[in-house]
Amino acid sequence: MSSVIKYESAKYCPIVYVLLPVHNRRSITLAFVDCLKNQSYEQVRLILIDDGSVDGTAEAVCQKLSDVIVLQGRGDWWWAGSLQRGYEWLQSNKIARDDVVLIMNDDTSFERDFIVSGLDLLKERPATLVTALGYNIKTGQSQDSGGYIMDWATLGFTETYDSSKINCASTRGLVMRVGDFLDVRGFYP
Repeated sequence: MSSVIKYESAKYCPIVYVLLPVHNRRSITLAFVDCLKNQSYEQVRLILIDDGSVDGTAEAVCQKLSDVIVLQGRGDWWWAGSLQRGYEWLQSNKIARDDVVLIMNDDTSFERDFIVSGLDLLKERPATLVTALGYNIKTGQSQDSGGYIMDWATLGFTETYDSSKINCASTRGLVMRVGDFLDVRGFYP
C-alpha cells in the first residue's frame, strides 16, 4: 500500500479493532472489506463475528484480508449477542484501553479517510463515543445521526440531528476507545 497516509500524530497511533457482526451476506460483507482495505490508516484489525453463516462469508473474508479474527457462532447470537461476543473478546484479550473500537454494519460503505476522521475526533475528546452520520446511498438523505431517548422506561426514542441531544447512538459506525467500550459493560442480547 504505497499510497497509505501516515497518521499525523506519532503519539496517538492506536490499533483500531473493527467489530463486524455478519450472517449470510457474503457479497455485502466482501464489499465492506474492500472499503476497509482501502483505508488510509494501517493499524486496523478486523474482528469478524460470524453468527452461523453457511454461505462461506468468513472463509471469503479471510481470503481477501489477512490477520482476521473470526468469532464463530451458531446462528443464535443475533446483533446484540454478536456485539457481546466482540466485547468479551476484547475484554479477555486484555486489549490496551487506549486502542479503539469501531462497530460497523457490513452494509455500509465509507471513504478512504473514515477511520482517520474518527481518530481525529477521539484524539482531543476523552471519554467520547463518536457516531458517524450515515447517508442512504439511493436517496442521498441523511440517516442514523443519533437518537434521543425520550422515555427511559419504554426506551421510546426519536432520531435527532441536534448533537447536544443525542443520548443513543447507532452502531452503523460507532467509534470509541477500548476503555470506554469496556466501561459500558457490554450488551444485553
